[in-house]
Amino acid sequence: RHTRSLCDWSSDVCSSDLGEEEKKWEEEENREELPDDLVRQYRGYAARLNSLAADRPDMAYAVKEVCRGMAKPTRGHWKKLKRIGRYLIDAGRMVTKYQWQGEEDSVETFTDSDWAGCRQTGQSTSGGAVMIGEHFIKSWATTQLSITLSSAEAELVAMTKATAELLGLLHMVQDLGRQMKGVVYADSSAALAIADRKGSGKLRH
Repeated sequence: RHTRSLCDWSSDVCSSDLGEEEKKWEEEENREELPDDLVRQYRGYAARLNSLAADRPDMAYAVKEVCRGMAKPTRGHWKKLKRIGRYLIDAGRMVTKYQWQGEEDSVETFTDSDWAGCRQTGQSTSGGAVMIGEHFIKSWATTQLSITLSSAEAELVAMTKATAELLGLLHMVQDLGRQMKGVVYADSSAALAIADRKGSGKLRH
């Protein structure tokens, strides 16, 4: 079973285009705000992409980054938007296959985060996916509201988000007359150790 985080799923768009070259968007010419006519177009395109991203986990992170600029879009935001458009020319469709499987007794949630991924604000991104067996249920890529002071804290915030999503799905399953257990998977040993504690103890932050 191979399930990747949202940051991995959207690597074609966010890592090679919007992440690794982040310095490119900080150049002076890219900080210039868009004229009013382009602002309207930008917000319209970003809203359409936001609706599309609900069924496209491969571009969820990239679309989230574009939507962050809807308040005051700049030339840099416009270039990011065009890169997503070029990506969609070659990847206009994505098919999610749901093969036949037996009755599963647990809902599995996979979560990950990038610590201080935003170079301008220092905010991190929480990414995750919910699976029932081999069936993909939902995914998300959201900017964390707080500025975390360590990678363990960023992973812990991401785990909290994943747990909230998992509990919501378990309650929905219960309303449908089924009883299932939930499991959260994370790759940070420090965050897992914090989540396993009772009380804050000697935690630094």
